[in-house]
Amino acid sequence: MANIFTDTQVHEYSLRLLILLLVFACSISNIKGQVLDSQDKKALKLVEKADAQIKSREFYEAIGSFKKAIQKDQEFSAAYYKLANLFSFLRLTDSAYSYYERYFQVSNKETMPAKTALALSSRFFQRGDYALALEAFETAKLGGDLESKDSLLKSSIHFAIKAKATPIEIQVQPMSNVINSFPLQYFPVMTINKRRMYYTRRLGSGPQYDEDIVLSVYENNQWSQPRSLSRNINSVYNEGACSVSADGNTLILTLCEGRKTMGNCDLFISKFDGVWGEPENLGREVNSPLWDSQPSLSADGKTLYFASNRSGGFGQRDIWVTQFSDGKWEIPQNLGPLINTPYDETTPFIHFNNQSLFFSSQGHVGLGGFDLFKSERDTTSWTLPENLGYPINDEENQIGIFITADGREGLYTKDEAGRSVIYRMLLKSDSLVRTKTSYLTGTVVNQETKEPVAASLLLYDLKTQKRIYETESSSVDGSYFVAVNVDGEYGLFTQSPGFLFEDRSIDLESNFEITPDTLDIALKPVKAGNKLILKNIYFDFDSDQLQAKSSAELGEIARFLNQNRVLVEISGHTDQVGSASYNQDLSERRAERVYRELLDLGVSKESVTFIGYGDKKPLFIDENNGKNQLNRRIEFKIIKKLSD
Repeated sequence: MANIFTDTQVHEYSLRLLILLLVFACSISNIKGQVLDSQDKKALKLVEKADAQIKSREFYEAIGSFKKAIQKDQEFSAAYYKLANLFSFLRLTDSAYSYYERYFQVSNKETMPAKTALALSSRFFQRGDYALALEAFETAKLGGDLESKDSLLKSSIHFAIKAKATPIEIQVQPMSNVINSFPLQYFPVMTINKRRMYYTRRLGSGPQYDEDIVLSVYENNQWSQPRSLSRNINSVYNEGACSVSADGNTLILTLCEGRKTMGNCDLFISKFDGVWGEPENLGREVNSPLWDSQPSLSADGKTLYFASNRSGGFGQRDIWVTQFSDGKWEIPQNLGPLINTPYDETTPFIHFNNQSLFFSSQGHVGLGGFDLFKSERDTTSWTLPENLGYPINDEENQIGIFITADGREGLYTKDEAGRSVIYRMLLKSDSLVRTKTSYLTGTVVNQETKEPVAASLLLYDLKTQKRIYETESSSVDGSYFVAVNVDGEYGLFTQSPGFLFEDRSIDLESNFEITPDTLDIALKPVKAGNKLILKNIYFDFDSDQLQAKSSAELGEIARFLNQNRVLVEISGHTDQVGSASYNQDLSERRAERVYRELLDLGVSKESVTFIGYGDKKPLFIDENNGKNQLNRRIEFKIIKKLSD
């Protein structure tokens, strides 16, 4: 298999591999448990000669001697095993596997040491020969209490056999040669609108080759030739393993040299405001003196997952998470032993829904190498990781997955013929994510001047009253993206200093899937006479009792009034059904209820008043076709600015 972990840990990986090979070179001629099981004296002499040649580092001469010994005695199992180990040492993996397989065929399985049988089972498993792996495992004749690594191997063999027999319904194929135009390419990610793809490319498999982040744009129904992302990002040093926010304006990337780091490889951030800014280190709160890489940023840019081999984990490389709060990143937390194992967990990807986590692992039951897994966020924890199955996973390494917002397609990196290739998958039936996501896009402008406004956009889940998404519109053109999960009822609040806030109600609870929508927002300056309808204030039927899902709106109103010295009028309005006196009373009680709630939230009495207009000021005279509900409303109107 090709080594596709060539981003920023290549030096560490190569060093470990070199040490492994040196140890093997010292011990290759002394294979414990292997009896020279031949009666042919010439064959035995040839094996002795091969052992001596190995000690003299005449490896290729030793290959010839072993082969001659096998020609003399084709049942000489020890010769097969020694030759297979020599090929393995020389990294001639196809030849090594062939001789391991032939050794297993000719050896006496009744006397084969358990460790040898298990080693063969592992090799056969990694090669994807699952039936032979099972036979070798059963040859070991282990008891009921297995060591963890043996238990993992056994479970993985049975899982792999079943997975290949029952493949999932999916189309998997390499992306075009335009995308896969480099010796190595990996870690693809996209913006939420699927128009821009960022990934890492390397110009060769060795550490001496340059690694950069490239961008391809989807236009005219095809992906453009990838180009270097930015001179501010890429340099003569290696830049790799990036993640981008849903709107494409925030980039987290990995740098190991050429810029200030905390030790080994660190995570950096860059912002786009017409051009990509110079990357800034995320600081000691996030980075450690060891290897920190492979970031995945949530859609709103407030949560960051990454892989690290820092202390405090459960294995070699674990997945960690940090939150952006009060203007800074918090100390990262390990995702725990349900996700992380004593082995490697790498390349996390958090879906746009902020609930579905994908990652690559050697430590969970799989088909060999690194497999791709998913876990869903429950209320307080993650679900048990689930293997994505065959043909997404196979005996090769699969890493760096990305799933689109609608969950219907994805990208990932796979070993193939000595190089890493970006694959695309299309699901024919069920999605890989439990909750699908779409998005709103548009611009925020000044209603009077039509100039763009840099504003904060806050998305609340009205059921839980939790703020689930936060982003900003561009100061350059006012554009924004907001990711919206297709399973609930939301309130979207837009605010900017000097402007009246704007709120929108988004009800997706009854929809299975939505298409992206455009929502342009015009903010009104804070001045007398400007008003808006409070779209996320909800009452029980024929009552002034506020529903719980009104809390988010009330909180934003209170915040606005505490930040702006103004007097506002809260006015209640009804439809024209019922008597005028009843409607007047209901509108007054509802307006007063909102007024009282605002006072309880700390709003000064001098900042707010209330009034009921009953049915006297309808928005629509003709209330047919469901317009009754539109006339039933609470309005928010600025009466005057207050002096300081």
